[in-house]
Amino acid sequence: INEKSKINPDSIYGISKYIGEMFIKQILYKSKTKTSIFRVFNSYGPGEDLNYLKKGMVSIYCSYVWKNKPILVKGSLERFRNYQYIDDVVNILVKSIFNKRLKKNEIINLTTGKTTKVKELIKLILKTNNKQNYKVIERKKGTQGDSFGFDASNRYLKTKFPDYKFISIQSGIKKYFKWINKIPIKKDLKNYHPFRKR
Repeated sequence: INEKSKINPDSIYGISKYIGEMFIKQILYKSKTKTSIFRVFNSYGPGEDLNYLKKGMVSIYCSYVWKNKPILVKGSLERFRNYQYIDDVVNILVKSIFNKRLKKNEIINLTTGKTTKVKELIKLILKTNNKQNYKVIERKKGTQGDSFGFDASNRYLKTKFPDYKFISIQSGIKKYFKWINKIPIKKDLKNYHPFRKR
């Protein structure tokens, strides 16, 4: 998927994202306001609510390991995504403020451009935690509205941020678990957000 690919959302979530873009185009494109729209693909990292199992494949599967429960996979292990560590997303958004390569009204995929299948992601999560023979329960029926796979190009992003190096999924998962492993298993995690002072 590149920035010029046909837009055809296959989920309510995708539709909501595209509606946001259309609002910006309708209201701001004809004004003097300079806009930059970043299409952020699957991000993960410290600060996510590990008790919320309805958003974010990485945090969902990591949550099962955090609670020492079998990993429940809804849908095919062959599904695939591009995963971005949260630091990379934030860094690029911050750098975009003063980036003179960005023209007026840009649309850019914010992605590593690297594809990871669900089975590869789970294997990596278990390897990071030295969990062998860990129970994984696969349900053929997936979550309604869940996309099978997305693989986005970051070629255009690289022309705007040519020197930027993304954190690998291997390093990102390790960094994520450094935070996860400090958190006690409890329902309310607001006091454990990485930016919250205790």
